[in-house]
Amino acid sequence: MTPAQAKELGCELCEGKEIICGYDQYQKPMYCYEKPPTTPSPMGQPDLMILDVWTYGDVPGVYSEIRYMIQNVGDGPAGPSTTALYIDEHKVVEHSVTDLGPGESRVEHVPFEGVCSGSSDEFAAKADVYDVVVESDETNNKYSRTYPCPAEINLPDLVLIDVWHEGEEGYYYTNREYTMENNIRFSLRNSGNTSSPSTEARLYIDGVWVSTSSIPSLDVGEIHQGSFSYIAACSGTSDVIRVVVDPLDHITELDEANNELTEEWDCFVTPPPGEKPDLTIRRAWLEPLPGNMYRIGYEIENRGAGYAPSSHTGLYVDDTLKAEDHVGRLAPGESREEVFWWNYSMRECTPPSDTIRVVADYGSEIDEVNEGNNEYTLSWGCMEVPTPSIEKPDLVILNVWYDYPVGTDDVTIRYRIMNRGNALAPQSVTKLSIGYHEFDTDNVPSLDPGESMDRSFNRIWHPRTTTYFEASYSIEIVADAGNQVDEIPYETNNILRVYWEFPLTCDDGLQNRDEEGVDCGGSFCIPCNPCDPNSRLPSRFDWRDYYTLSPIRDQAVCGSCWAFSAVGAVEGTYIVEQGGGVTVDLSEQNLVSDCGCSGSCNGGWPHEALNYIKDSGIVDESCFPYQSQHCVYEGSDDKIHCCNSSASAVHGCTVCTCDGKCSNPCSCDRCSDWSNRLWRIATYDDVSNDIEEIKRALICHGPLSVVSMNWRHAIVLVGYDDDLNGGSWIIRNSWGTNYGNNGYGTIPYTGHKFSDIKNYVYYIGGVSP
Repeated sequence: MTPAQAKELGCELCEGKEIICGYDQYQKPMYCYEKPPTTPSPMGQPDLMILDVWTYGDVPGVYSEIRYMIQNVGDGPAGPSTTALYIDEHKVVEHSVTDLGPGESRVEHVPFEGVCSGSSDEFAAKADVYDVVVESDETNNKYSRTYPCPAEINLPDLVLIDVWHEGEEGYYYTNREYTMENNIRFSLRNSGNTSSPSTEARLYIDGVWVSTSSIPSLDVGEIHQGSFSYIAACSGTSDVIRVVVDPLDHITELDEANNELTEEWDCFVTPPPGEKPDLTIRRAWLEPLPGNMYRIGYEIENRGAGYAPSSHTGLYVDDTLKAEDHVGRLAPGESREEVFWWNYSMRECTPPSDTIRVVADYGSEIDEVNEGNNEYTLSWGCMEVPTPSIEKPDLVILNVWYDYPVGTDDVTIRYRIMNRGNALAPQSVTKLSIGYHEFDTDNVPSLDPGESMDRSFNRIWHPRTTTYFEASYSIEIVADAGNQVDEIPYETNNILRVYWEFPLTCDDGLQNRDEEGVDCGGSFCIPCNPCDPNSRLPSRFDWRDYYTLSPIRDQAVCGSCWAFSAVGAVEGTYIVEQGGGVTVDLSEQNLVSDCGCSGSCNGGWPHEALNYIKDSGIVDESCFPYQSQHCVYEGSDDKIHCCNSSASAVHGCTVCTCDGKCSNPCSCDRCSDWSNRLWRIATYDDVSNDIEEIKRALICHGPLSVVSMNWRHAIVLVGYDDDLNGGSWIIRNSWGTNYGNNGYGTIPYTGHKFSDIKNYVYYIGGVSP
């Protein structure tokens, strides 16, 4: 080709010299040219650099974001990385960075709420904090700047001052009660230098959110007193009361650490000696009413030296409890007249007389000086009741009940009303009250004498999906609520009261409380779709929060942890598969004594034990009790087994050899019907050592069998907590209840000698007897 063509194509002379190989159409010589050899240039390396870091916020000195500029100043692409952000050399947040091409830069926005402290804050950003990107320069990844704090930062500061139980100071009680009058209260102050917006306070009892109270906007220095409308009785021996203001951190404050208070309140407070209350019924009487009816009243007195808490007085007629009356607190020496809501009818008197008893504190709720003086008795003679000469109706509620379609919380309340009088009852109105609040009314048609009718209220009730806690309700049905019907007993028997409880469970077929789906998710139920790899895993999970697992066991001196790990996982999986409410106790000794080389008192492998259970089955503990608490070691070092020496003496039990054969004496301590008492598993398998995969296997299948080679120990994995020590597993050991927290402990995900448990994880499926 011609020199001009060669230049255009980037070619060079062959062998570096002019070799004529022809002539063009103009008879000019053409020379031999060739493409120069090309060697691929090596791919360039990235180099991540922070160019600047700064804060962003609407109020000077108050941060809502940290922003930084990152650039890849290298000549190669940079893959995903993580930037760490620091304030005053303390890491406050991490931020994921996507790919950056050569020369590419980007401003990143990282949400962060904070307040400038001291005279200044030093902000720093470090690119590729975990060194996952191989860079040409690893020394230029960090950049810092110092920003002075303003002289004054205008922010509110909600300070929780006090939490108390209204009316409880200096008061003695056998069971603390939270009522509308004596409720849980709190006070707080805005100690900041600007007004605070409206927010809320939350009440937690024993770690459970039970009530919310609204807090209005507060000026600087303004104090607010609030209360919670939580009605219940103290549970157990004490309640841990925790009140949190601005629980969702919607308000940026000068100090975010003073928004809550926690106190522990005793449920039972025993008065000092000589200061107990003493309730007694001083007198009782019957007040006649029209229609041979009587209202029963009584006088109750506290003769003790200490306050008497609220109590209940019982009314008995011939030893049958007819009604109870709530009695408020009584100071020492105080007395009060009370009246029962239930009226006594002479028509119901059993000849020759009825015995009427009024019993103070009939449920023995109060610890008193004298428990033998609570009762007052009347004998009431029966009298002949003439048939009413005036014909009138008599409306009575005979019964009340409810029903709802399966799988719904659409409750319909029904009742039966009857006219017991001797005249036609005109149309009337029946009223329904729930929890002492009117809920609905029903228009009842006229009723002939002796006629009864089943009715229902139109308004649908939702008792289990409108409350966060146990659904317990007082139900009151009132016939002729407007008193429009002139009746025989003059309106004294129109009311029927009942108490209904609806247990809130994770198998009621409803999405209630804080559940994220039907009977799953939230604070009470296991996560929804736990086996779905795309479902969200909770930050903390513990099977003990949902089901009662088998009691902690003790392997004692025998090195049989492998058997306890396998059995513990099988038992836990069975309980989970059955949805709780079951107990199972399988025989670790069955594994230790029987052959198959799963292991012995010198150690073994849980997965081999699981394989043995899958193929041969395992009996229950009562069939083959644990006998290896005191091992007698026999055989060579690689064939160490043990039997309980006393059992050997009694039963003639001999140890197994680990040569793949079984000798019958090994199983001599089994029950005679052992073949009918075998439990098996359908499957078992290992789990990858990925932490997220282990979490999912744990929630999907149940407790897992795990091994730590560094610990030379096998245990059971029952839970995890991402917030504990940077993330930790919750384990169940086989060293008795003196180990850890009643037999349970924790192991960090990473960085601990025993964190290698994630390398040996096994799940079980299909446990059945």
